[in-house]
Amino acid sequence: MGRSKSAAKSKMPQVTLHHVTSIPLNQLVLSAANVRKLYEEKAIADLAEDIARRGLLQSLVSRPTEVDADVYEVHAGGRRLRALQLLLKQKRIAADAPIPCTIKADGIAEDDSLSENVMREALHPLDEFRAFKAMLDKGMSETDIAAAHRVTPTVVKQRLRLANASPALLEAYADEELTLEQLMAYCVTEDHARQDQVFAALADKPDWQKDAHDIRRLLTEKMVHARDRRVRFIGLETYEQAGGFVQRDLFDEDNEGYLQDAELLNRLVMDKLNAERDRLLAKGWKWVEAAVDVPYSELSKHRRLVEATAVLSDEEEDRLDALRNELFDLEDIEEPTEEQQARANTLEAEIDALENREPVYSPEDMAKGGAFLSIGHDGSVDIAYGYLKPEDVALQPREPGAEPLTGAEPSDDEETKLKPLPDSLLQDLTAYRTQALRTALGRDFTVAFMAALHALCIEHFFHFGSKSCLQISARGGFHANVEGLEAWKPTKDYEARDSELRALLPEDAEDVWAALWKLTDNDREALFAQCVAGSLNAVREKHNMRTAEIANSNDIANALGFNMVATGWQATGKTYLDRVSKAHIVAAVGEAKGDDTTQYLNGMKKEGLVREAERLLAGSGWLPEVLRNGEATAPNEAREPDTELPAFLAQTSEAAL
Repeated sequence: MGRSKSAAKSKMPQVTLHHVTSIPLNQLVLSAANVRKLYEEKAIADLAEDIARRGLLQSLVSRPTEVDADVYEVHAGGRRLRALQLLLKQKRIAADAPIPCTIKADGIAEDDSLSENVMREALHPLDEFRAFKAMLDKGMSETDIAAAHRVTPTVVKQRLRLANASPALLEAYADEELTLEQLMAYCVTEDHARQDQVFAALADKPDWQKDAHDIRRLLTEKMVHARDRRVRFIGLETYEQAGGFVQRDLFDEDNEGYLQDAELLNRLVMDKLNAERDRLLAKGWKWVEAAVDVPYSELSKHRRLVEATAVLSDEEEDRLDALRNELFDLEDIEEPTEEQQARANTLEAEIDALENREPVYSPEDMAKGGAFLSIGHDGSVDIAYGYLKPEDVALQPREPGAEPLTGAEPSDDEETKLKPLPDSLLQDLTAYRTQALRTALGRDFTVAFMAALHALCIEHFFHFGSKSCLQISARGGFHANVEGLEAWKPTKDYEARDSELRALLPEDAEDVWAALWKLTDNDREALFAQCVAGSLNAVREKHNMRTAEIANSNDIANALGFNMVATGWQATGKTYLDRVSKAHIVAAVGEAKGDDTTQYLNGMKKEGLVREAERLLAGSGWLPEVLRNGEATAPNEAREPDTELPAFLAQTSEAAL
């Protein structure tokens, strides 16, 4: 048996490697057998710069021509030869510069050329991250690395951040236990211990509970986002100048970061609030209470002073009219410039300052009243003026015939009158009633449906009028300034149905409850569906990707049997291709037509690539991932609504013809 193995080994063919020699550049020509026919000039220029910086790292593959033995055809390495020829044209390399070449006269030249391009394996991203880190460790700056590898300094920072992730995370990423998106989420912090802690906590969770959003939320739960109203109130610069550290999320487009020292932030917030408090006290108020939040329940415990009307002077009235007229003119401009938009913002701020002046109180009222100071949702100062504490209520004069104020001593004839119930008791009693009513309503579908329908109708169709006790909103829908959307047939159909169903309801919101009971079941169901539809919002925005909401919209789409293909939407230059990278375009064609179709697309310029992609994608039914429904839990036959596309969504652009 041993002899048999030896014999088998001896029969294996021996590998023969071809020798490498130097050939003058001016004796090299591009072979017609080179399979790469399409080149991108910028890519060749980038390669030339790389060769100029570090030299030629890989030899060319060539063979002597049949006509002239001193001239060699390059059938593998055509991009490198073009880059060298560009350097020659720029007079940055000599015409007879020796170029390392592998001489291979046997075999099929096209086979060698194809193999060189096809057999290459892309570098694993983790290897690239680690290479960037190694270069940094060996003395290259981030700027140098960016310049050497034709990327932005931001990209270098991102890759270095990924390379510095916890070893456990990098190992999981290498083993494909983590996606790149998840690794990026973990790198919102540089604390390895915290990274490992969250990674371990999520280990046994299902995949849908450990997406990038969940990871970021867990890692930053003890931090404060830079968009927090407290941060807006004091300013991020103030926090940093006080020694606070901001952990930047390099993978957030806005890169606003997270504040790690919440204690310092709160101290700075209270310092600023107290400074504003001192300003109000100096104006004559008896007391001012400052806090980040002042609940309405606290305000409701206090009586209000009557404020005097702040009258504008004639000059101020004239100024206000002028500002409004100028703003109206700017608002009529369909596509305002940045300067015009900035001017409009300035006008709005000045108008607001004139229209919403600080309320005026008499010195006597201020001497016994006070104000609540807090932070608004936008980070601005929110001041509630003119409140009286219970012990000061008796000092507030009353109009003749007015009800006694809380805290005032009643007269003899008033002692026999019924006093209003204390606010705290009212709250407790109505809480009991609310809970009991919830219990009863939850057992009666018909009334629950009608109550929900009533709430939706008065909010969807009426701007004023009665309100529902149900905390249900039909105003969550979206408003987007998207070219062609208003004229699109589905939009027109929705508006027409809205008008049609509105006609079923009375003019006054107060009469809707009674009217709903008189409608047919079909009419009520139609109203209900329309109101619910008006609340749907699945628009992804820069600061709100709506991950969970998008997943729910996919469920709804699948339940409806909805498919964007059925609307007639197609990927054209205007709808998609002009606004994405070349890599996205090639990937789209590859998905629709197969990867073998994309071979000749890689070297095309953007304009030609868009035209060719439009042609290939026409009628294919291909959709970007964001327009797909996701995996259906209960597949339905796709409906085919009768929709007519606007001009900008036509099947193919004129450029594709």
